[in-house]
Amino acid sequence: MEIYTDVRRHLAEAYVKNSRHYNLRKRPSESYKVGEKVWKRNFVLSSRAEHFAAKLAPKFILCTVRKVVSKLVYELTDMNGKNVGRYHVKDLKPYYGSEVDA
Repeated sequence: MEIYTDVRRHLAEAYVKNSRHYNLRKRPSESYKVGEKVWKRNFVLSSRAEHFAAKLAPKFILCTVRKVVSKLVYELTDMNGKNVGRYHVKDLKPYYGSEVDA
């Protein structure tokens, strides 16, 4: 019985140690409200046929939260009101500018 309790204790210690190491560089997920402006990561590919280089494209695009699908997924529209799709919170950044900037 003593071995069983030692194993349980070691597993609990390993769990705490591993979770501390895993969460060390994780940022807490932001929560956005409907109507709030956010920066959405722009996923583009280079195209030789269209003479387009992806590294020259903007990295983020200003969008508005249209709907909160879940705690981690948001449906977005661009600044013209066009639906741009659903995006995970890892691909979004908060917008800190004023209303005049946008």
